[in-house]
Amino acid sequence: MNDQMMSFAAQSARFLQDVTVDCCQQYFWMTIAAGIFGFLMACGIGANDVANAFATSVSAKSVSLKQAVVIAGICEFLGAMLLGASVTSTIKGKMVDTSLYADDPGVLMYGMLTSLVAASFILGVANYLALPVSTTHTIVGSIVGFSLAAKGFSSINWMEVGKIF
Repeated sequence: MNDQMMSFAAQSARFLQDVTVDCCQQYFWMTIAAGIFGFLMACGIGANDVANAFATSVSAKSVSLKQAVVIAGICEFLGAMLLGASVTSTIKGKMVDTSLYADDPGVLMYGMLTSLVAASFILGVANYLALPVSTTHTIVGSIVGFSLAAKGFSSINWMEVGKIF
């Protein structure tokens, strides 16, 4: 009985591996790229938010730079974990009519990835040059731009976008 269960488990594992490789391998590079550019975007958001929130406190010597970094790290993490789901749901599905991409989901995937790449690049350059920039407007504008280019004006839920701006 034990050998049969082991054989079944091994066959199941091989089957799942084959299915995963067949259907997901062509987009695996996108997962890696999204992870890298997501990390860069998170660094840009953190740098921008910390600069906006703590510049006055640090320059007035109310808190030291080290204290500001620790406080900001805790607050940024908690904000992302506790409040990030509602922001993510708006960005991933309410601004753009994703049903228009049902026949070609690759376009939506490429579009979201290019939006992330563009937004992280813009945010990085703006932070490097000490330019004022809105992290929300950066990613929202990138997504709206890609969807306009891919599917036209009807692909955007303008009422939802209007709530953000």
